[in-house]
Amino acid sequence: MQKKIIPKIFIMGLLVACIFMGFVPSDIVNAQETPVKIAVNHGTTGIDENTTLDVSMDPGSKVSALQFVFSFDPTKIKYVQPEKDNLAKGDDLKTFEIENGAGSIVINANDAAAGKVTIGYINASSPLTFGGSLFELTFEGVEDTIGTPVKVEVKEFVSGTGEAVPTTITNGSITVTKPMDEQEIRLNKIGMAMSVGENQELKIIFSNASDDLNKLVNWESSDSKVASVKDGIVTGITAGTAMITAKVGDKTATCKVTVQSSEVPKENPICTYRTHVQNEGWQEWKTDGDPSGTSGKSLRLEGIEIKADSQDYDLGIEYQTHVENIGWQGFKSNGIMSGTSGQSLRLEAIQLILTGNDADKFDVYYQVHAQNFGWLDWAKNGENSGTAGFGYRLEAIKIVIVPTGDPAPGATDHAFEEK
Repeated sequence: MQKKIIPKIFIMGLLVACIFMGFVPSDIVNAQETPVKIAVNHGTTGIDENTTLDVSMDPGSKVSALQFVFSFDPTKIKYVQPEKDNLAKGDDLKTFEIENGAGSIVINANDAAAGKVTIGYINASSPLTFGGSLFELTFEGVEDTIGTPVKVEVKEFVSGTGEAVPTTITNGSITVTKPMDEQEIRLNKIGMAMSVGENQELKIIFSNASDDLNKLVNWESSDSKVASVKDGIVTGITAGTAMITAKVGDKTATCKVTVQSSEVPKENPICTYRTHVQNEGWQEWKTDGDPSGTSGKSLRLEGIEIKADSQDYDLGIEYQTHVENIGWQGFKSNGIMSGTSGQSLRLEAIQLILTGNDADKFDVYYQVHAQNFGWLDWAKNGENSGTAGFGYRLEAIKIVIVPTGDPAPGATDHAFEEK
């Protein structure tokens, strides 16, 4: 029995040496037809805080040696090296090693500062046949970001006889959020007009935070005889004005509410907009749902200007774009450019909100054409539209303003795709 194990250990030792030197014997062939799925999950953390991603595989792989290379953006997240006596391994692998008395993990983090970590594993006695967790990767949040990718490349994945085992890959990602005391909060409307007895909803828009944080908001009305508020629902009581204040910790946002004794005649304002397109510059102004940008040319949007024009309503519009290498820029308003000029940076996502005393009378819908996705569904009133974590450009956009409660211009289920 001992005579059979020793040659196998010797063979696997040579194989691992080959793995970490970057080559394997040329006669290694792929003998397994069904690919083994290698998956990295998704995590969320804060700046200067840690999160752990799990690297797992399908059962029945019969793998005795492997090498994975993980790549990531070191300006967004930082790899945390485990202690020698507590290697980042999954429980399944720990148990397997204890039961079989063999197996070891080697971590090469020399290039971690540049966004690359290499992890290898060898078990000279018996192949891995279990499924589930192989090992874990720990990262520290460096800069707020949505879905920064953690990609895995399988350099080697071989059986005890030196045969290559096919794989499929699911990459992971990490979202890093700012601490709550660094968050900025905004209301989806800064002005609201309503009739007596009418209800309208206010919501908090958090910078880099979940909408679930609306549950933490405390609401107040400066004059509850004019307008009352409960859980963001504002009700007109009598004609007049009142200020609605939303508080989260020491952060506040306000909305001026005007309660009218009679209805304001409904008439759609006109939304006009134009985009700055790669290689083409500023396009002509478009209105109310006409596409601005290009189709079939693979050209990125680099900037946008938007206006809400109305003679009968107190209505404005604000918008912010998510720009390559910059992130969310902050809100611009009424025709001021959002994006960049002369930097060749793509727009990746956008948010729009209506402002003014009559903002509650209308909804703003917007739809973007994203690289590799085509036209996404419609977003409205501060929702994200576009993509995150893919590095995909926006190529065109449509915008329309409609009376509150009117049907959406189209489907609204998938306006934002996040990796």
